[in-house]
Order: sequence, then C-alpha cells, then structure tokens
Amino acid sequence: MNKKLLLILSTLFLIGLLSVSCSNEENTGPVQTGIHSDFRGNVYRGDMTITPTGMSGYTGTCTVTIENDGSITSVNSGFPIDEMNATSTISPDKISQISRTQYTATDTTGGMDTTATFTFGEDGNTVTFRSENREATASGTLTRQQQ
Repeated sequence: MNKKLLLILSTLFLIGLLSVSCSNEENTGPVQTGIHSDFRGNVYRGDMTITPTGMSGYTGTCTVTIENDGSITSVNSGFPIDEMNATSTISPDKISQISRTQYTATDTTGGMDTTATFTFGEDGNTVTFRSENREATASGTLTRQQQ
C-alpha cells in the first residue's frame, strides 16, 4: 500500500511539474518542448504536502530542477512514509504550455490518470504546483534557490 501510494504521489507530482509555465511572447525561433528556456537551469525548493484520498496530509520537502532540455526532475524528502521520498523525472514531451507562467501535464502510468499544474511567479522566483489523481493530491509553493 505504501509503495503504491508513493508511486502515485510521485507520478502526480512529476506530472504537475510538467505543467510549469512558459513565456507568452511570440517565438520566432524553433518550437521548444518542455519548460521554457527562461526557467531552465533553475532549482526550486520548499514544503510539499501529499494528501492520500480520505486521509490527512503529510508534509515534506520537494526540490525541483528545471533541466536544460526542458524536463523536470523532482526529489521528495523528509516524508514519514519511505515511498513518498522519491525522485522522478518528467520528459519535455509530456509538458504543455498554457501561458507564459503556467504549464500542465497528464500521465496515465500504471492506469492512474494524473494531472498536474505548475505556475511560475512573474519574476521566476517561485513556482506553485498541484497534482492529483484518484489516490492523492500533492501541492506546494517552492522558492528559487541561489546557484
């Protein structure tokens, strides 16, 4: 049960990360996939809450890296259930841009329809996310880390 819950929560979170926002400015160059180049290379960290359906939430730390190829890598730590402490990656082709600062992602891994939304602050210093499926929701606001 715990491993399944962790897998579901990790999948939800990653999908949410894929939803992170891109720029609304016209792009006269080649079409990009994944997260917009303005956010690539940034690392965000903060508290995340995972709430299994019908249960209380668990709080831990989430670190999200927007990779140079537009993919998202997330590392969860500090959760009381080992399966929630996981690393996952969302490939650029699973990320859809909604607006300059908002992205969504949907994943059906393991028969779970998971949807996630990521919204960057206008200045790029924060990202708020929410992911959900029939098993759980995950959400948090992360702050850009100095590199």
